[in-house]
Amino acid sequence: MSADPATVAITDVAEVNPPLKASRPPASARVSFIPMADVSDSGEWVNKQSRHLGEIGAGYTPFQEHDILFAKITPCMENGKGTFAVGLESGVGFGSTEFHVLRAKPGNQPRFVYHVTQWEALRRKAESMMIGSAGQQRVAAEFFSRFRIPRLDGDQQHQIADILDAADAAIRQTGALISKLRWMKTGLLHDLLTRGLDEQGRLREPVAHPKQFRECTLGELTPLRRDRGYPGLPTMAVTMYDGLLPRNTHDRRVETRLLPEQHLLARKGDIAYNMMRMWQGACGLADEDCLLSPAYVVVVPTGVVPAFAYLLFKLPDTIQKFHNRSRGLTDDRLRLYHRDFARIVVRIPRSLSEQQAIVDVVQAHDARIRAEEAYRDKLKLQKRGLMNDLLTGWVRV
Repeated sequence: MSADPATVAITDVAEVNPPLKASRPPASARVSFIPMADVSDSGEWVNKQSRHLGEIGAGYTPFQEHDILFAKITPCMENGKGTFAVGLESGVGFGSTEFHVLRAKPGNQPRFVYHVTQWEALRRKAESMMIGSAGQQRVAAEFFSRFRIPRLDGDQQHQIADILDAADAAIRQTGALISKLRWMKTGLLHDLLTRGLDEQGRLREPVAHPKQFRECTLGELTPLRRDRGYPGLPTMAVTMYDGLLPRNTHDRRVETRLLPEQHLLARKGDIAYNMMRMWQGACGLADEDCLLSPAYVVVVPTGVVPAFAYLLFKLPDTIQKFHNRSRGLTDDRLRLYHRDFARIVVRIPRSLSEQQAIVDVVQAHDARIRAEEAYRDKLKLQKRGLMNDLLTGWVRV
């Protein structure tokens, strides 16, 4: 059966693994260097580095300005790794041997070819055609002669690339805002938890108002709960960033064969922490009664707003105290036992209403972050739809 004349193979619009055509710079010149770790799953070159050409040994993959890098090995290919090589030092670069290089042929748009390589439909098809042994499977160069796309002239390719570039720019801008908001949260936590808020919602000066604060140990503030679980409760796990989440959806390392009564019991409002990772702030606030592996520690916020105590545990200053009190020869063997945890001294506002006001401010900031994350996810979904419409030829620009 002959190929559809309305479509072309990728090799009709781009060369695959071509030799350098750009002038090779002298050995003393700096050129771009892109290992696999320096490209993101969303197609960005995230850590720009360079080396003297003379320092780069044989065997690295060469490429030049406006080439497209496509990760060919599993799982990098499935994850979307690759990038559009622009802004290269000396106009050339070298990278991982696990990249295929595509170069747009005359009359075709490099940015269009890049977006095709980022297309989910192409990645899925490439996955189904991988060759090699398990764990070392790769996409062969011949794949690009077999995967077909609509036949489009240079102007149509340019317009499609402009649309998808605009979608990428919106996603990047929203991601940058999310990163900024997360960075701001660190400073916000420090100010709120160390200074407190007055009745007007303004940051208080602790030196001028010492009576508004009290010092206590974490053993006094959050005594240990030793209760065992019972059937019928959900089993949770403490994760590094998300707090307490259902077992077997986010943390499959949790022991699954324990009986309910062999688990620890956490009541709503309790805080559970991971002994091995508390020096990094791995803890969670229970929003319902639940079961936890005996590998964790459960404490009961007492005389303090539970959500405030949870924020206190996430404060970098407190996390540093956790690190200082943890025992072990290396970071991967550190343990924070409750007897050491209980001796840590902290300073908190006396007023429960002030603690709650601080929690409200932080939760409002978190809601802003979640809203931006939801907007970013919506943009990604819209871009996926645009790619499917434009790159299949279903919708013409």
